[in-house]
Amino acid sequence: MNIKKAILASLIVSSMLVTVVGPVPVEAAAAQEQKQPEKVKVQIDKKMADKLKKAMKELAGKEVKLQDAGETYKGLVGSATVRSVDGKYSISFNPKTGQLGNGFANISIDEVSKEDRNKVLKRLKELYPNKTYVLSNEVEMSRRYDDKQGKFVDTNYFFTEEDFYISLYKPGAGSDAKDQLNGFSIKVDAKELDPKWTKAAAELVKTAFNHELKEVTEATLRDGNYDFKNVLAIPMWVLQGDGVYVEIDTKSGKAIEVIHKSRLKEKVTTDKEITAKVAKEVIAPLAQKVLGVDISGCEVEWDNRLKEYRFHNDYTDKKDGKVVATKLRAALDADKNAVYLVGGTNAIHGSMETMEK
Repeated sequence: MNIKKAILASLIVSSMLVTVVGPVPVEAAAAQEQKQPEKVKVQIDKKMADKLKKAMKELAGKEVKLQDAGETYKGLVGSATVRSVDGKYSISFNPKTGQLGNGFANISIDEVSKEDRNKVLKRLKELYPNKTYVLSNEVEMSRRYDDKQGKFVDTNYFFTEEDFYISLYKPGAGSDAKDQLNGFSIKVDAKELDPKWTKAAAELVKTAFNHELKEVTEATLRDGNYDFKNVLAIPMWVLQGDGVYVEIDTKSGKAIEVIHKSRLKEKVTTDKEITAKVAKEVIAPLAQKVLGVDISGCEVEWDNRLKEYRFHNDYTDKKDGKVVATKLRAALDADKNAVYLVGGTNAIHGSMETMEK
């Protein structure tokens, strides 16, 4: 998984913790990366311009000239972005409600306190000590705007380097929340990978696909399943080689996703070929052994958009209506061999890694 995808995944996790304006669904984010949809201009009236100008001054710490119009992607409703003329700052907003979302800026490393920089480097060493980490001079900053308070209330710093990435979330003043370092991605030389994880990946691949993983050629340590109780992202290994992709939770040793990329073009594309009932009989034991996911009590339905089986325990909440609770997504080929098993948070909307490149 590349650094760009890691940042996207980190932002998705962050969106579970704080409310932002006009969130882009995972499906839309994936489509934007694949197809790069057309950008369109969004007109800004005087009232909105004054509000944006005030927020931009707070974000930049000085008066900043705004572009005359915002922009959004064609078909995307409820979210737009306005940038400063020099391109260094931007703020997202909802053109219909006038609500502001996040402010973004590229800042100097010197604008991040030494204490925070040391905190970042310490966390990187805790995650993977066999590497030298050097922070470059430029940092991306994101701040969330609270319309009720009329100001920015918390901050995210994104440190993106060639072979690693990490984010630092700092809550606003008066918050009970603590600093968080839960978005990260560290590329590792596959030859230096602990044999424990190479062996684990090989066993998971053998069980899921009856396929031999002879060599891991790519290895990345990144944030995986989220432990909401302890407010902590559990590290996972993302390993690739011999046509397969595996995500392994470092706490449980179980897979989060296993994908036989060489079989993606062979997966069945309708539930007429293999019914949902038959698919569940085939997939259930694999899900238990490989992912540690019990789908025996789940309903199964065919997702015609993604051409895969979805195992869920959806329910109706009196306040919010239907709640989607997907535990697993999976695909089979015509011979009932597994093509992939996707659990974790990606089971909700689907994994980008299952999309044919």
